[in-house]
Amino acid sequence: MKPTLQKLFKNETFIASLLIFLTTVITYGVSIPELGYYHDDWFVLWSGHVRGAESIIPLFSTDRPFMGVVYSYVYRLLGDAVINWHLYALLWRFIGGLAFFWILRLIWPNHKYITTLMAVLFIVYPGFLSQPNANTKQNHLYGFGTALLSIALMLQAMKTNIRGWKIFCSVLSLALTANYLLIYEYMIGFEGTRLLLLGYALFQGGFRQFRSLLKEIFKRAWPYWLVTAGFLYWRVFIFEGSRNATDVSGLAGNYFGNFRYMSIRLFVETIKDFLDTSIFAWFVQPYQLFSTAPYSNLGFAFLIAGIIASLVLLYAFLFKKWWGADYNEADAPRLIKDFLWIGALVIVCAILPVILSDRQVELYDAYKSYGLHPIAGVVLFIAGIVLMFQPKFRSLVPIALIGISVSTQVLNADYWKPFWEYQRQMWWQLTWRAPDIKDDTLVMTYSSGGYNPQQDYEVWGPINLIYNPEPAETPIIQAEVLNSTTAYNVVGQDVINNYVRDIKLHRDFNNVLLISISPISSC
Repeated sequence: MKPTLQKLFKNETFIASLLIFLTTVITYGVSIPELGYYHDDWFVLWSGHVRGAESIIPLFSTDRPFMGVVYSYVYRLLGDAVINWHLYALLWRFIGGLAFFWILRLIWPNHKYITTLMAVLFIVYPGFLSQPNANTKQNHLYGFGTALLSIALMLQAMKTNIRGWKIFCSVLSLALTANYLLIYEYMIGFEGTRLLLLGYALFQGGFRQFRSLLKEIFKRAWPYWLVTAGFLYWRVFIFEGSRNATDVSGLAGNYFGNFRYMSIRLFVETIKDFLDTSIFAWFVQPYQLFSTAPYSNLGFAFLIAGIIASLVLLYAFLFKKWWGADYNEADAPRLIKDFLWIGALVIVCAILPVILSDRQVELYDAYKSYGLHPIAGVVLFIAGIVLMFQPKFRSLVPIALIGISVSTQVLNADYWKPFWEYQRQMWWQLTWRAPDIKDDTLVMTYSSGGYNPQQDYEVWGPINLIYNPEPAETPIIQAEVLNSTTAYNVVGQDVINNYVRDIKLHRDFNNVLLISISPISSC
C-alpha cells in the first residue's frame, strides 16, 4: 500500500465517513433496481413530461412555492429515469448523515467512536420508511439535509479562527436556513435545535455564567432569528395557502374555535409522538415487517444487516487498535446526562410544529414523513440510554439496534417492490388489450392483486404518459379509482370538474372504461 493511501486509511475521520457511506449505499442501494414510482410521483411526472419542467413550479404554489422551484430544476436534471430519482434521494440520505456526523464531531470532538456509531444509527433509523418513494420524498431529504448542514456550518463558523472560512460558513448557513424553511415549514423546530446546540457549544467553550452565555447566544443567533422572522412574516401575513395543513389562518381559527380540545390534543400528542419516535419506532415497525415477511426476504434482510454489523465491528476493531479508548469511564455520567436532555429537547423541538399544525407521527403509515426530522434528537436520546448500560453491553446494544434497523429498512423496501411490479403489469396488460383509448374516456381501475391505486392521478398519470405523451395542458384521458364513492358517481352518471393542484380535470361518468386486473407472476 502506498504511503499516502496508508495514511488515508489510518485517518479515523476518513474511515468513519467511509463507514457511513457504505452503510447508506448497502442498506438502501441494494433495493433500488426493483423500486419505482408511487403515489404523488405520478402527477409531478405527468406535468413535467407533458407540460414541461417549468409547470412543476405552479403545482406547489398553493402550499410550498419554493419547493416547486427546486423540484422543477431537479426534474430538469434527473428527467423521467426511475433510477435517477432513487440515486438522488440516496445522495441526500448520505449528505444528511454526514451533516449529522459533522455536528457531532464539532460538539464532542473527543468521543469519536460514540459519534460514529450515532451517525450509523442516524442513517438506518427505522422511524422513517418512505425512502423507496424517492421522487416525492427527495424533497423531505433535501430539506432535512440542508437544515442539518445549516447547523453544522454555524458551529464550524464558531469553531474556526480563519476569517474567510468563518464568513463563508456563516453566509452559507444563513442561506440554507432560508432554504429549508421555504421547503418544509414544519421543520422550523430546527431553530430550537440550533439554539440548544449553540448554547451547549458556547458553554463548553467557557461561557459558564448565565448572563454572559445568553449575551453570546444572542450575538451569534440574531441573524438566524432575522431569517426565521422574515419567513414567518411572509408565511403568516403575505402567503395565502389553500391546503389545510399549511393554511395558518385556518389553523388559528381551529385553535380559537376549540381551544380546550386543541390544547389537550397538543399535550397528549406531544407525549405520544415523543414516545413513538424515540422508543416505539425501534420495535413497532420492525415487528410489523418481520412478522409478515417471507423467509426468503427475512434471510436477505439479515444478510444485509450482517454485512453492516460486520463493517461496524471492523471499525470498532481498527479504532481500538489504532486510536485507543474513546472516553474514560468517568466521562460516562456527564455524557449520559447531556445526551438525554439535549436529545429529548431536540425531539420536542422537531415534533411540536407538526402537532401544532394538526398533524402527528404515524408509525403504521410508511408514506408519512414526520418521523424524519426528529432523528437527530432520537439518536442522541438513545445514545444516553445506551451509555447507562454496563460497559460490556455498550457495544452490543448499538450493534443490535443497527441490525434491527438495517433489517427493517431492507424489509420495508421489499414491501414497496411489489407495488411497482403490480403497476407495471397493470399498464402492460392494458396496453396490449386496449392499444388505443378514446379521448375523454374515464378509466376506472381496480386491482385484486394486493395493490390498488389510492388517488386518481395514480391512474391518469401513467395512462396519459403511455397513450398521450405529447404536450397538453390537461390529461386527455381521465381516470378514477373504483371505490364505494366513485361507484355512486357511476350510478348517478355524474359529471365532475375539479383540480389536482393546478391540473384541471373533467370526469364524465357517462363514458366509463372499467379495468379490473389481477397481476400475474411475470410479463
